[in-house]
Amino acid sequence: MSVQTFRAPSIQEALAQVKSELGVNAVILSTRKAARDPRNPYAQGGFEVTAAVEAGIDRPVLKKDSSVRKIRQSHGGNEVKTQVVKRPSRFAVKEAEEEKDRDVADVLDRVANSLEGGSELGGNVGWQQVQHELVSIRDMLFLLQQGDGIPEFITRQPESLNLYTRLVRTGLTEKRARDLMEKASRTAGPGREALSRRVFVEMMDVIEGFTPFDTLAGQRSVVAFAGPTGVGKTTTIAKLAADLSLKQKKRVGLISVDSYRIGALEQLKTYAGIMGIPCLPAFNRDDLQTALRQMQNREVILIDTAGLSHLDHARMEELAGLLGGRQAIATHLVLSAATGRENMREAAENFSQLSPRSYVFTKLDETRKRGGILDQLADYPLPVSYITDGQRVPEDIHPVTRKGLLQRIFETREA
Repeated sequence: MSVQTFRAPSIQEALAQVKSELGVNAVILSTRKAARDPRNPYAQGGFEVTAAVEAGIDRPVLKKDSSVRKIRQSHGGNEVKTQVVKRPSRFAVKEAEEEKDRDVADVLDRVANSLEGGSELGGNVGWQQVQHELVSIRDMLFLLQQGDGIPEFITRQPESLNLYTRLVRTGLTEKRARDLMEKASRTAGPGREALSRRVFVEMMDVIEGFTPFDTLAGQRSVVAFAGPTGVGKTTTIAKLAADLSLKQKKRVGLISVDSYRIGALEQLKTYAGIMGIPCLPAFNRDDLQTALRQMQNREVILIDTAGLSHLDHARMEELAGLLGGRQAIATHLVLSAATGRENMREAAENFSQLSPRSYVFTKLDETRKRGGILDQLADYPLPVSYITDGQRVPEDIHPVTRKGLLQRIFETREA
């Protein structure tokens, strides 16, 4: 694979260089505004685009075709429904279960050290035993400090102590963690590994991934992102717009209906100008319909909404009226992973009148207690389309798979 960085005064010129040098099969890896040369402070800054190409592989087409097949199979596309839904196959069910087993094994491989309570030890078996006992004592003290005492199942299965403590440490509620452990212990085989595997299978069943933008040819996606104030909706939209337009080669347009936050439209227009895509304001339903008509040649339209307090019912109804009607706008709920559990629950309850299609969880890099995501998915089930873990555009946004999200929740290194 050949990776090259191109610099030009504008993003369009940089992309033209990519196409000229690497061809139409090039994949955009990242884009950024280049810093001015400190030796020439009067020079204009430019843009840098990093791209890669591998001979003989048409990446955009393969990626799009594969994703379309997945979205049809997962969400009942018409062409697949008559083949799969009406004629269920035992082999397909078996393959799905085998894939889930492989996913669970991969997750356990990634998080094994943290489940065991610490770093890998080498050499001295006696020292390993001492270290393991010290970790168990630490976990026992941690549970005693939580106030609910030691669960009864730990006295029956002492090997479950480290796993249960890890679940609580990652932010999962004690009740949820106990329920998971109790349910898993009834069906798991003997031994700590079998129990861990069963617990992760139970957690994986809560997660459902969703890809909003793999529409069939000729169909337009109009998607609004709503959520509480400060969760990063505008930055998330910029990341998605960059990924969809620069990497997936889709025709993207942006609309801002945020008339409350000072500078919201300017921020979105700045991102749009860098990417060379249109951005229009809309302050009421008539403005929105006009903006949608002006962007009728766009494959994907992303709508940025004003951040709302989940307690502000009047503005919530106003937003519901703006996005409702005949525009066929799909709404996705953006929540910060660093938000407290109660606030996250209340936000889901109040934003439910917008009928969101999926969650987007942001700011995973700002918390180590990401288990609240699993609590949220269990209490208010919705698919998860994306997670974000940083400020870089477009690198720090990721489509969700069950395996990938579970690994992110339990990893202990910085995301």
